[in-house]
Amino acid sequence: MAFLRQWLLGVVSCAFLVSLLDQLTPEGSVRKLARFSGGLVLILCMLRPLGTAEPRELALDLDGLSADRAALEEQYRDVSGQSLAAVIAERTGAYIEDKAHALGTEVTAEVTVREEDGAFIPDRAVLFGEENAELSVLLTQELGIAPEKQEWRAER
Repeated sequence: MAFLRQWLLGVVSCAFLVSLLDQLTPEGSVRKLARFSGGLVLILCMLRPLGTAEPRELALDLDGLSADRAALEEQYRDVSGQSLAAVIAERTGAYIEDKAHALGTEVTAEVTVREEDGAFIPDRAVLFGEENAELSVLLTQELGIAPEKQEWRAER
């Protein structure tokens, strides 16, 4: 931040001096020459940081950037996978509740999923409500949730 402040102060000071010189210079070819020279000085003031920077500072750290990119991609995949798993679990729970309602039973479902070959598959279901054998069979046939992974509870 100090570097930026110093650079900006230098550019503003240079612009002030060039402007003052422009106002004090008489009309004619001398003024044109002074404006041209002042413009060059102002450009040099603006580009001064490029002349003082060391080549090592200007070189890109491609290995570091590549490693950072890979880490960010992995983090994104993890977050994306967790979000997708949560959506699938929520929608599967809603599907189970709809099926139970169609069978005349009120059930609240909490589903957990597992990842298999890059896809999220319903693994367990905790069902709150009266146990229904027909719904249990439906869960096994349609969603692949084995009866031993279906946990029925009377209350939440």
